[in-house]
Amino acid sequence: YSGLHSRLAEYVRAGDMDACAQEFDQALAAMKEISFKSARTYFRHALMSVLDGFFAALERDNEFFTKMMERLDSFDRCENVRALRTVFLELLSSLSYRLSTDRKNSNQDAALRAKEYIDQNYADPDLSLRMLAERVKLSPAYLGKVFTAVTAYTFNDYVNQVRLEKAAALLRETRMPVSKVSESVGVLNTNYFYALFKKRYGV
Repeated sequence: YSGLHSRLAEYVRAGDMDACAQEFDQALAAMKEISFKSARTYFRHALMSVLDGFFAALERDNEFFTKMMERLDSFDRCENVRALRTVFLELLSSLSYRLSTDRKNSNQDAALRAKEYIDQNYADPDLSLRMLAERVKLSPAYLGKVFTAVTAYTFNDYVNQVRLEKAAALLRETRMPVSKVSESVGVLNTNYFYALFKKRYGV
């Protein structure tokens, strides 16, 4: 039953445990001519291959990796197909959950780093989602989604909010002309600045 581990790895990444269960059942159906012990050995090797594929992501967490190895050892003690299937899917489910948690934490960190960069560099007129995406090594579309999920703002809305708050403070506290205020917060088109400001503050 070729390519099982690569398909399982794909489904684990996607969090699709139903597909993993179907793969197990289909592989088992193709093994009618072999012993239970041989089938168990085959599925153990498939699991090991999947784990090897995610080793780089798991090696930093010794506790999780050790637990996975212990659960893999329990695989050898399964005495029937039902137990084998249960342990097989539990292992894949744990791995999928762990990878999902890592992605979520990594994405949250990327969004917060992007937010911090905006807070410090709002005056850069070239500030863009593409620029930030390159810095945090995500695609612009994906960073935009993650940024909104973490901050509850779209990228453009957050940049405009920061710029307008800084501009409002300058207008209150200095005698700078509006054109200079606009430039100092990264908006080079004064008419566009007027439109943004009026939309935000009503004046």
